[in-house]
Amino acid sequence: EPGSALASLEKWLELVRVQYASLIKEYASNNELDKKVVARLEKKSKIRVLKAADREFIKPTTIPVVVVCTKMDVFHEQATNKRKALFNALRYHAHVNGASIIAVSRKDKTQGNFLRGILNHYAFDKPFKSTTILESQKAICVPVGADSFEAIGLPGGYDSIESFTSASESKRAEAWRQTVEEFFEAVVPAGDEEEGSAPKEDVKLNPEPVVDAMVKQKEEELAKYRKEAERKRRLAAKD
Repeated sequence: EPGSALASLEKWLELVRVQYASLIKEYASNNELDKKVVARLEKKSKIRVLKAADREFIKPTTIPVVVVCTKMDVFHEQATNKRKALFNALRYHAHVNGASIIAVSRKDKTQGNFLRGILNHYAFDKPFKSTTILESQKAICVPVGADSFEAIGLPGGYDSIESFTSASESKRAEAWRQTVEEFFEAVVPAGDEEEGSAPKEDVKLNPEPVVDAMVKQKEEELAKYRKEAERKRRLAAKD
């Protein structure tokens, strides 16, 4: 449901931060925290947005995040102004959280290649090969640091970048929520229903085969990569 996309993104971005903080606290309490690894992750998160526009407003997640908008072939049936409002709101949140964002369709192999390029970059530290696409009438593909408030545009209630950036973080986010709600009825994200209410349709009932297959492939490649890296580490330790 398009109406739940923005709320879902806000929810998951917050969960990423909470989960990371929880893991750091857990490892620290068990004296298993490798401070060098933590420092390296935090340094990389800052480097990702070092040359980004509006970087003083960006709070990058320590763990790289890729926002994947699926079913673009269906979403393109929406009116242009509706697509633009939602995409710009999603781009805003990806931008200020130091995340990449890409939209994919099972019918477009080019979009799948863009997604594969981003996943390869984060999983195997390969160079980005994705093209930056900012136009909402197309399938957006925006690597971290490639967007800006000026390119995204303004939500309702603001007439200049200056007035927008002078507002608080919460007011900026609320303005984008209200803008999206002008076009899409708000929908509670799956898992957020109140007790006793009818459960929403499970997202697993509407899988995206292309994305699911690609994620599975990358998980297998990453497992092999880690296994080989561990083998090399042990051999080096013996020497």
